[in-house]
Amino acid sequence: LEAKRDDASIKAQALYGERQKLISAHPGLAPLEEETDPEWIEADYRRRQEEITGGQAELRGVEAEIHRLTTEIARLEGQEPVNIAQAEEEKAVLEARRQSLELRGDAVTIAYLELAEALNDFQSSYRLRLAEAASQYYRDLTGLEGRRVELNEDFQVAVVIDGRPVAPAQLSYGARDQLYIALRLGIARLLAADTVLPFVFDDPFLNCDAERLAKIGTSLRLLANERQVILLSHRADFAAWGEAVVVAPGV
Repeated sequence: LEAKRDDASIKAQALYGERQKLISAHPGLAPLEEETDPEWIEADYRRRQEEITGGQAELRGVEAEIHRLTTEIARLEGQEPVNIAQAEEEKAVLEARRQSLELRGDAVTIAYLELAEALNDFQSSYRLRLAEAASQYYRDLTGLEGRRVELNEDFQVAVVIDGRPVAPAQLSYGARDQLYIALRLGIARLLAADTVLPFVFDDPFLNCDAERLAKIGTSLRLLANERQVILLSHRADFAAWGEAVVVAPGV
């Protein structure tokens, strides 16, 4: 037993000496006297784990920055030396091109504004002429001299009755048909000033009473003096308005 005790004492002294060397080399290690507290050991362990995690993240950031700087250095080293005279010449060319593009942009802007103004003038003139032509046809179709057709800047149509504009939806179905026929005739007059186009009516005037039909028939017969009018219908009473057209078999 004496020998075993001496042997254990020697080993303990040797281990204590090694521990002291580790503490001297790593001051962060706790002295042997403090390591007997379990709570302190646990807290110290967690703290060191957090330090390790933070250190690893910082190391990754440093490595990424080193990689970025290495790439940038390689890019800069691969560039050719700048020729100042050549660079000035290229700059002058680019500046001249920029000025040319600015002039072109100004020219396009002016042209656009001029075209927009011309279009507005044309629309205004066309709108007034169309309203005048449609008004004349509308008066002929209705036999009412005191009414006229108006178009606003958006070409929305209204009939002026006793000085008050009336929308097409407020008119009776028959009066509305007369209005649309008048507009159609007015548009044809303006669009085909040099070309006399025929008019084709396919089973029209469904909402017109006998009085309106009589006025429309008179207007179409007058229109037939200046252009061809073709009326397609299943109604036999329209046959008296003009000459019947017969389609021969096989033609």
